[in-house]
Amino acid sequence: MTTKELTAFRIDPSVLRGLRQLKERDGIAISDQVRQAIQDWLAQHHAAPGEVDRVFDDFEDSLSTTDDLCRLRLGRDFGDALAARQFGSLTKGEMESLDRFAKAAGRPTRSYWDFWRKAVRQRHEREQRRNMELAKMSDDEIRQELFDELVGRLQLQRQKDPSLIVQERAPMLCVLSRNGHLAQIDRGTGPRLMRGVIKWRPGLDEDEPHRFSVRRSTDRKRLALKPGPEGNLDVIVDDIVTTFLKQTE
Repeated sequence: MTTKELTAFRIDPSVLRGLRQLKERDGIAISDQVRQAIQDWLAQHHAAPGEVDRVFDDFEDSLSTTDDLCRLRLGRDFGDALAARQFGSLTKGEMESLDRFAKAAGRPTRSYWDFWRKAVRQRHEREQRRNMELAKMSDDEIRQELFDELVGRLQLQRQKDPSLIVQERAPMLCVLSRNGHLAQIDRGTGPRLMRGVIKWRPGLDEDEPHRFSVRRSTDRKRLALKPGPEGNLDVIVDDIVTTFLKQTE
């Protein structure tokens, strides 16, 4: 028999009255009603008994088997604030949030911090390399960097704006929606390193879809967004994100 812990919660009188009414009508004990409601709630939020343990088991397996820690993405069961984020992009405050979640799940977290520090170093080194050695990077390396940075930036923005929906439907395909507007962004082919189209919300004043692509600049030292600016990877990603957010308000 499972050992139960004694706890106490304050509850609104109207809710308690409903529980008592259901007990008298259907013969279901109040404790059973509350227990079932809690179980349903946990299942709905992917936190049923054993489910969180599996989440952390998978996370720890990934930490120990991948060399590219900075690109490791957290799963949806880490919550809206952390889901789909790259491990190396987490701030100290976000890592503290992950630490509290892990401790609530009964996980020792010292090794998590060690892996996180390594992931942050990797990300810093990667950013330095891509900004200093863009001309030496292959097209596929740039495609990967562009896509990862764009998705990471959009996930951060979603924390501030729940109306922004970000979905990854393939390793290199991202679909955005906001206020009825839709964007699809994927890796390009040939000289195109990324391409996308924004389809505006249907209406009487609906404009033609906005199409854009990213290529190398003529001297190969920068990237060029068409239409848009030339610059390093951050400049290009900033312009794509800003354009979508401003035009879909």
